[in-house]
Amino acid sequence: MQIPPNMTEAEVLDVIEDIVAKLAQKFSFPGYDPDDIAQEARIMCLDALARYDPATGPLQNFLFAHVRRRLINFKRDHFRRSDAPCAACYRCDQEGRRPDHYDGDFCAKYRAWRTRNNHRVNLTTARGVDADDTRMATSEDASTEVETNEILSLIDRSLDVETRKTWLQMREGMKNIPHEKREKAERVIRRILEKAGVSLPDAV
Repeated sequence: MQIPPNMTEAEVLDVIEDIVAKLAQKFSFPGYDPDDIAQEARIMCLDALARYDPATGPLQNFLFAHVRRRLINFKRDHFRRSDAPCAACYRCDQEGRRPDHYDGDFCAKYRAWRTRNNHRVNLTTARGVDADDTRMATSEDASTEVETNEILSLIDRSLDVETRKTWLQMREGMKNIPHEKREKAERVIRRILEKAGVSLPDAV
């Protein structure tokens, strides 16, 4: 473990455990309970220490931003609904290999399902749609884009002025949003989507 200047190992470990305590419960989801996420977060913290520059600010701020960003990606990549339309494509995707049917590509139904699923996970993190997901090449993907835009429009229309401002800041990726405002916006957005019948994983 790399110890930053002017800090002891005990101080660094205290910072790590404080961050883990703040994030583990928030990022847990089916298949990964808070203890599992806590262990992932500790590993992420230790991995990031070598890249920490004290000139950029306190260690806690650096690690919190780094680990939160990585946990967002971790949850997005590992959270999958169990209703995949093609079991063969789903199995190959989970194993990180190309499917052995459809000329070595995922079938259209599975690609549309995976893209839609990723959009829904991204909505809960208020990060919007990943660049790779916006490259819609098929009619199934195009319909998913329409669905996502409709959901974003619903959120935008339903928010009060203050919460909408926070929501837009979150979508822009701003890092200095107060935690209480961020959490309030996430709760309000979740209620809006649940009322509209949109199925989503736990908010983060």
